[in-house]
Amino acid sequence: MKTAISVPNDLFERAEKASKKLRMSRSELYTMALDKFLETRDEEEIARKLREFYSSSIEDLDPALAAAGYRIMKRSEW
Repeated sequence: MKTAISVPNDLFERAEKASKKLRMSRSELYTMALDKFLETRDEEEIARKLREFYSSSIEDLDPALAAAGYRIMKRSEW
């Protein structure tokens, strides 16, 4: 899909240099960068949810969720 975006001049110049150095098109570079950014955001969201889950006291959890977590922990190697 084609799209138009605006980026600061200095960032554009850095991207141009990087794409030439990496021998890839500007579109390939931007696609790769966006993909990595979104992947990182997904990982950060998962980590945030895990931190939230593990910082909760057992009394705050849904009983079914607490039981499922206990079963998983019981099977896991520590």
